[in-house]
Amino acid sequence: MKKVIILCFFFTLVASCMPAMRHYSGIKPIAPKNSLLLPQMTPVNVDSLQPDFKWEAAVEDSTTFDFSIWKPNIEEVKAASAYPESSISWGNEVYYVENLKDNFHKLERPLEYDTLYYWSVRKRRGSSVSDWSTFDETVIYTIGIATGRTSVSNTPFRFRTPAK
Repeated sequence: MKKVIILCFFFTLVASCMPAMRHYSGIKPIAPKNSLLLPQMTPVNVDSLQPDFKWEAAVEDSTTFDFSIWKPNIEEVKAASAYPESSISWGNEVYYVENLKDNFHKLERPLEYDTLYYWSVRKRRGSSVSDWSTFDETVIYTIGIATGRTSVSNTPFRFRTPAK
């Protein structure tokens, strides 16, 4: 009987983490990226203060990429977790590079330990640039007999650096 209860509890936790709907606007991230079992809105834990980033390649040869990282205001993030459908700013830009010819980038300087960051990439063709790439996601979760929904939209990709 205990095994059945534990298995049901585990299944409920896994089911509560499954995204019901995910949509990318712009360039789709490749790394760092959440597993299929975790919602994109859950920050990816990276193992370095200078992680590698990768995204879908451009089709056009003349396309380059701009890459940026923002450090969000934690108080704003906490407030948004209480009201998930509210929008928050992306925070302060802490890293920016433009005209990357490849669809990957390794940070040139380290970030802070144990910190939440947002990242995004956009296409550049000459002086014309696209919008920053984002995602929209709705997660439906069930705990016991209660069901709920959490949504985010127009959100940059999230990651967290390792603790000291």
